[in-house]
Amino acid sequence: YHSYEDLWYPIPNDEREQERENMRHAMMLELTEGKHFFAPIGDSPQKIIDLGTGTGIWAIEVAEKFPLANVLGIDITSIQPIWVPPNLGFLVDNIQRDWHNGEDFDFVHARHMFPLLERPNKVLAESFAHLKPGGWFECQELDAIALCDDGTVPADYRLGKFLDLAAHALRIFGYDMQIATKLEEPIKAAGFVNVTCKKFKVPVGTWQQDERLRSVGQCLRDALEQMLGAFGARLFAELGMSQAEIEVFFVGVRQDLRNDDYHSYLEYIFWTGQTPGQPHATTTRQAVTKTCRLPDSMHLSSVGVSL
Repeated sequence: YHSYEDLWYPIPNDEREQERENMRHAMMLELTEGKHFFAPIGDSPQKIIDLGTGTGIWAIEVAEKFPLANVLGIDITSIQPIWVPPNLGFLVDNIQRDWHNGEDFDFVHARHMFPLLERPNKVLAESFAHLKPGGWFECQELDAIALCDDGTVPADYRLGKFLDLAAHALRIFGYDMQIATKLEEPIKAAGFVNVTCKKFKVPVGTWQQDERLRSVGQCLRDALEQMLGAFGARLFAELGMSQAEIEVFFVGVRQDLRNDDYHSYLEYIFWTGQTPGQPHATTTRQAVTKTCRLPDSMHLSSVGVSL
């Protein structure tokens, strides 16, 4: 598990968890057809920071996409590769305290971070303070609530129960596993303007007819199955469940995860916000970006976001 200063972090950082993180990254790119973000940062950002960079895979690919930008990845554990693009650096630090790692960023990015922050408002405030005028913030979060549109999921759906119990256990430690839908007001309160939200349905399993979404759903199902032992057992023990009770419950969760008669999905939520003012004038640079159109059928909502 992560160990940095006095932080308690419920997710391990062993090799298997790093593989899961990279799998979730691949799932996200499949879902968005190759987009690493939706904030309209332009073609020539100078400074980008990735909060909770993990294995660094997002930061590495963005550094390759913008070779003239300086990219910094921050995490509480040094698990990133040594050989990376020359415009990328990694730093071990706690983003929930005052930042001393640069300012005037064009883009602050965070993914799978806010549900596991004790001080999300502090992170938003520091992000705002260290962005240039006109700079962009974006966070990408998977909302931990099992949803269904067609009534195929039973009332005793065990994945839904697992997510609810995990959220309850995390609340004991000051985390909000279901914060993804609640970020609009905190982002605005931090000072950001032009705040937008983009949501996508992520199927659980391979019940979707669309081949790409079947692939996305399989990735999510695999990630959830692997998360049971790594993430769930530790939390559920905090709820007073015995190891035997946890193992029996997880067997049922896995059965429901693999049942494609249950058309459940989670929401992937992208929040973006901009600092007020005009961006500083910069020297013209050239970088290559890839623009991908997302299928309308997967849009739950889309407000003013474009590249």
